[in-house]
Amino acid sequence: MPLGLPTGSACFIDANIFVYHFTNTDALGLACTDLLRRGTIGEIQAATSIPVLADTLHKIMLAEVRAREGLNMTGLVAWIQKHRNRLAGLKETLAACSQIERLPLAILPLDIALLRQAMQISASHHLLTGDAIAIALMQRHGLTHLVTNDDDFDAIPGLTVWKPR
Repeated sequence: MPLGLPTGSACFIDANIFVYHFTNTDALGLACTDLLRRGTIGEIQAATSIPVLADTLHKIMLAEVRAREGLNMTGLVAWIQKHRNRLAGLKETLAACSQIERLPLAILPLDIALLRQAMQISASHHLLTGDAIAIALMQRHGLTHLVTNDDDFDAIPGLTVWKPR
């Protein structure tokens, strides 16, 4: 579904939504920016987690290094590992972190019981760990709206998945 969440909705925001907001100026990025604007003005309530935000910043970091160094995605992480000094001065990544801090996001906490639940979700729905953690957090907090561009969530019962496409 396009990002037309009804006013008053509470949703969980996945990493790719933040990444598109910070790195894309096409229709995907604009739709994600509008969603975050709606959260800022209180039209919707947005939640996420530290693992999602860490994944977001990691992807923004990779995009910034790639653009700055003129590299392609193939072998990028290996290149960075050999040239760690190139991580100094990543202005876009730090700016994104600062902007995320100012967003009115509920940061849902993790604990070992939630991790165990996530592993059960991973096994039963064939999800990667990070995606299973998001579902476990959503279940714990009674959230049914997920904003993502990831098709892996489409078959999860009880979710309404909103995509910027």
